[in-house]
Amino acid sequence: MTEPSTLDPARSNREQDDAGIGATLRAAREARHMSEIDLARALRLEPRVVRALESEDFAALSAPAFVRGYLRAVARELQLDAAALLARFDALGDH
Repeated sequence: MTEPSTLDPARSNREQDDAGIGATLRAAREARHMSEIDLARALRLEPRVVRALESEDFAALSAPAFVRGYLRAVARELQLDAAALLARFDALGDH
């Protein structure tokens, strides 16, 4: 029987790296027992922005500069590594 990944930080980080940006954001939000609306309110964003980030519908969010700003804000709120998220976003290269 294997241990849950939350007990092994290195494994948890690897799993987040393997997951998409949206899945990482959703998992972190849910781990903090926040709804999409809770996160949107905390950041003074529209819930559609949170939904777009979590579904990786970046085209729905205007220019890449806005997406980068949203990712930074969400990372800060959810205590994620913003630099790592931004690097993953930049690696997508389709923006």
